[in-house]
Amino acid sequence: MNYFKSKTRDNGESFVVLVDDVPDWVLDAVRTAHDEEFPNDWRYATCERIFASLADILCAPGTSGWVEQVGFTADSLVDVYNHDLHAWATPNRWHYIDEAATELCAGDDFAGTIRLGQFVCIEQMVHVIAEAIETAEEDYRAYVDACEAEGLTAHDRHMWEVHGCPDGPIGGAS
Repeated sequence: MNYFKSKTRDNGESFVVLVDDVPDWVLDAVRTAHDEEFPNDWRYATCERIFASLADILCAPGTSGWVEQVGFTADSLVDVYNHDLHAWATPNRWHYIDEAATELCAGDDFAGTIRLGQFVCIEQMVHVIAEAIETAEEDYRAYVDACEAEGLTAHDRHMWEVHGCPDGPIGGAS
């Protein structure tokens, strides 16, 4: 089962929402991951990407545990374009930038400092979602097992289900 779906606004812009029948533990994790912000597109899209990333880590052969890979997961989700970073750095997120500058000893590069701030924010979100998955591991493992049974990575199945792909799932049977 997929927890997210993509929708399109009247202006053609796409955004991510939770599916109607999402388990309570997923809804609680997504709400907590918003860290007291009102619901917003960036948080939902990032939660979607975190779930997909953690599913891939859980499926990876030889993976002893994905909890140790929280930093790697967060780092892989940080925006690479300065424009996106500046759009993310709204006043209600400056505390992440301040924390990064203080605790991670950011240098003189302002975009780099914002990037570290976004890393801190995403790392917090990954911890929230990882803890929720640990608590509800049986439900989440069923999703991952369904992906493996179809010959897909959880990320590929997720991208196909949420964003659609006219040729069927990427990397698997259609």
